[in-house]
Amino acid sequence: MLRKSFLLLSFLMAWSVQAGVNVGSLTVEGLPKPLNVESSSPRLGWIITSSDRDVMQTSYHILVASSPELLDSGKGDIWDSGIVRSDQSVWVPYAGQKLADNTRCY
Repeated sequence: MLRKSFLLLSFLMAWSVQAGVNVGSLTVEGLPKPLNVESSSPRLGWIITSSDRDVMQTSYHILVASSPELLDSGKGDIWDSGIVRSDQSVWVPYAGQKLADNTRCY
């Protein structure tokens, strides 16, 4: 059985239409900050919040990197979804390169 090790799978929201929009409550397979995920295509989720009224997601951009430094610089060396026009924010399937066993992803 394959076992993937995740310290944190972070992803970024693209095209925040209004100021004050935050992305939080990040999940992998419904779990916050899982250490191990056995799926080869883990599903991702997040919640957007805003102090403004009538704010909704219209697209997302997911980055998965092999180091926090790459992620902080906006580079997803494991996966860069590009901008996806969608309001989906739960059970979004990972579609990057095959994940190696016991590898941390950020």
